Amino acid sequence: MTGFLADTIEEAVDAVSRIPTIDRAGCRAQAERRFGADRMVSGYLSVYRDIMRGA
Repeated sequence: MTGFLADTIEEAVDAVSRIPTIDRAGCRAQAERRFGADRMVSGYLSVYRDIMRGA
């Protein structure tokens, strides 16, 4: 598990007590896949290609 979603304050409070169950390595790997420099560069290149195709 890499995190929790909460819709209410009560759910958020409950999630805080479950923080120790988060897989730290999995959480980091997920963040790197979603927000790392390689992902950002890939996203920018995709946008630039789309712009060039439209020009």
